Amino acid sequence: MKKTYVALLTLVLVFVLVAGAAMAEVRTTGNVNLRTGPGLDYEIVGSVEPDTELEYLGRVSTDERGVDWYLVEYKKGESWISSRYSELIGEIAAPAVDYDPVAADWVEVSEYYLCDLEESAEQLGLTNYEEVSSEVPYQYSDDALTIASYRVIEYIGLHGAGYKLFGAACGMPIEEAMERLTEAGLVFYCDNNDVVVFEHPTNERSVIDCEGFDSCINLEYRDGVVVSIDWSTYTG
Repeated sequence: MKKTYVALLTLVLVFVLVAGAAMAEVRTTGNVNLRTGPGLDYEIVGSVEPDTELEYLGRVSTDERGVDWYLVEYKKGESWISSRYSELIGEIAAPAVDYDPVAADWVEVSEYYLCDLEESAEQLGLTNYEEVSSEVPYQYSDDALTIASYRVIEYIGLHGAGYKLFGAACGMPIEEAMERLTEAGLVFYCDNNDVVVFEHPTNERSVIDCEGFDSCINLEYRDGVVVSIDWSTYTG
């Protein structure tokens, strides 16, 4: 009886895991090619039409242009699809971002904090504009970067590859990201098991002095890898 119970429980767990994985999909937003690797230099293995749903295999890689590519199931095999013509849908766990430690051409966005929001969006090539009802009512974004606030940038968020914030980047081991922030002059505040918090010392660009700091940066990590980073000013 006990063995039967264990077997049934195992089957239930397998079903739940498989059902959960199936909810993670990539849906195409236009006609798009599928390739053998994450970039335009790789061989085309097929093409799909808009509104096609493909099983997402949990990996993201970023090419030299800063474009994310998703690994998907295609005709009983694996292939890569560009995020320019597709989107992740369903209940999706944070993707495993392929981080290239020598990707020196990634954009360092910390230099933009407190700069003009609209001008910075243009310089960063962000064309996705949204007016939202919150403490940061205006924001520009792309697949991996968000900048927001009123006239000047008071919030920066990274949720993918292609950008660095005070030297830290999504996909980095959390230990390396913490080392980069320390080297940049930020001060460790706390670690809440899945989010590490640093504070940024007040300087000549600061809009507020909160006990010697003007802002904080939060690094969310899973399995020892950074999955998102956000920076925000202390504005009350």
